[in-house]
Amino acid sequence: MKYLIVIFSVILFSCGGNVKSKKIAKADYGNDWPVSVEEGTVKCIDGTYVVFEALGKVYAVNDSAKNESVMNEHGWSDIEDIRLDDPAAPETKVNITPILSTGLILCK
Repeated sequence: MKYLIVIFSVILFSCGGNVKSKKIAKADYGNDWPVSVEEGTVKCIDGTYVVFEALGKVYAVNDSAKNESVMNEHGWSDIEDIRLDDPAAPETKVNITPILSTGLILCK
């Protein structure tokens, strides 16, 4: 029985006690859309961690989420994996602000 309680506690913590989310799509942002998927859900977990979920995968967006993923082995991918290259500036990526700012607003 104690084993089941521990498992349940780990699952509850890893899912976050407080999650706010908002669906966003390329159609809403046009040329400012920063990632290679057409749509997804931005989430703020526990008022701190901004993640983006798309195609069944979770991507850490802000540094807090990236650190949390590594420290607690959440398995979140880095948003850089799907972030688009900036055609106007070779070897750089487009601005991630549309996703990050949405997530930070959810965290307030």
